[in-house]
Amino acid sequence: MLNVKRMLLGLALFLSSSAAWAQEAAKPDPAKPAVTLIDINSATVEQLMTLNGIGQKKAAAIVAEREAKGCFPNIEALDDVKGFGKKTIENLRPFIKADNCTANRVTIEPWTDDDIDLEAQAKKGKAKKPKK
Repeated sequence: MLNVKRMLLGLALFLSSSAAWAQEAAKPDPAKPAVTLIDINSATVEQLMTLNGIGQKKAAAIVAEREAKGCFPNIEALDDVKGFGKKTIENLRPFIKADNCTANRVTIEPWTDDDIDLEAQAKKGKAKKPKK
């Protein structure tokens, strides 16, 4: 009976110390600053360059893409930027956000052979009007 009491007392002490430790572990460490997400819709080249794996060239590409086509509606839209693939986007995901995008993003469709032919004909004055 004495052994059971000792085991229960030991278990109670263990659980209470574990709970106190868990509460301490949950508190934010003031020595470690919280991660501030960088908004890809408003960040400068310099701010983007603070991200791991983003140098001058990729940061400038993000800004150029944003200026040419409008804001990024989500992080996945970085896939449109030259040099960005799924792996790069996934590595950046914990550190970036895409906020304040209310405008529609401009998408530019590639020209087809028909478009090029019509353009050439228009220059020669031989363009046919499209049929309705």
